[in-house]
Amino acid sequence: MLLLDIRAALRGFLTTPNMTQLFPGIRRVAAAITTSPRMVAVLAAAWHFAERLNSPLLVIHGGAPDAQKEVAFRGAMFQLQMPRETRINR
Repeated sequence: MLLLDIRAALRGFLTTPNMTQLFPGIRRVAAAITTSPRMVAVLAAAWHFAERLNSPLLVIHGGAPDAQKEVAFRGAMFQLQMPRETRINR
């Protein structure tokens, strides 16, 4: 009985469309991020979502322009092995 229930549940799971089928109209992903202890985690989640949609990621710096913050952003992107050409907008 339990085996049949698991098979029934998996049947629906295996036919779930991929992200590009679920969201065909999304062509770009943007994330507004500030420097914080969670910056790397938020950036990683946004990049993962963009990759699943096969879309470019636009990073929006949610704060005043500052060279030190730019270095922090680039360091987080390097840590995540994100492409160097990923844009940071202000």
